[in-house]
Amino acid sequence: MDRELVQYLDGRFNDVNERIRHNGVLVEGLRDQVHLLAEGLATHIEAENVRHQAIQEQFRETRALSLIGARECKITVGLSQGRSVSPEPSACSRNRCRRWWAGRT
Repeated sequence: MDRELVQYLDGRFNDVNERIRHNGVLVEGLRDQVHLLAEGLATHIEAENVRHQAIQEQFRETRALSLIGARECKITVGLSQGRSVSPEPSACSRNRCRRWWAGRT
């Protein structure tokens, strides 16, 4: 081979090797960023699960209190009207229980 061709090919191979090293550095940087992103996402999902559980617990407590309040309202209204009252939970009409609700706040 002639000397110019060898120098040309050496230069091209050096350029290619340099680009490969540069791409390797870029890939490592991206790998680190993806790893950080995955950790952040996992932390976010865990926090959202905890928040969701807390909201579900508050919902259950609120629902239980609401059923207790409705039951007490039905009993209060029934007793004030001289009726026999079933202790089963049912919906409470705010018009019939307005005084009861005002006294509870």
